[in-house]
Amino acid sequence: MIKDPENIAKNITEIVARKSSIFLNSRKFRKLSQSDKLAQIERDRMLNETVMTGLSLAILMFETIADIGTNRSKEQFYRQLSVELMSRYGNWMVELGNPADTSGLLQKFIKARVNEYKDDYREYKKEVGNFNKTNAWIPIVTTGGFFHLTKGNPKADRDQKYFILFRDFIGNLSIDIINCVM
Repeated sequence: MIKDPENIAKNITEIVARKSSIFLNSRKFRKLSQSDKLAQIERDRMLNETVMTGLSLAILMFETIADIGTNRSKEQFYRQLSVELMSRYGNWMVELGNPADTSGLLQKFIKARVNEYKDDYREYKKEVGNFNKTNAWIPIVTTGGFFHLTKGNPKADRDQKYFILFRDFIGNLSIDIINCVM
């Protein structure tokens, strides 16, 4: 069976966006984040941050799979999937009626997040050492995504329940993402 990276990227993007919206609208999240008190533009920013975090996770996982793979056709598939994921969210937002420059802007933000998380990975690897038996992207993306979601708010950073809720969301999202290519 031949897998189509473009359609899989579309599916992953829609799943990440839908699950992000459900997460941000959950009673637990709204209570811990006090997002009901925020302006709509801030809630929209939080949605975009959460979606970009999920897509960055997917891109990093698939790039890693491609890097460690031994099957050339699978490596190419995962690399193409990563490329498609980089632009799919922005393209979808334009399809939904957002301004045309939204696509390039979101792609730049996602690329910046991916590069940021790669830098964090290098630091994490220095501190932790060999962690090949785990998906190192989950703690890295969780920590970085939480920072962006909360804008580095020190009060939110101290709230472990809020962080754990986000960590669990990212962990579950990683399973949903992998299931899209199975």
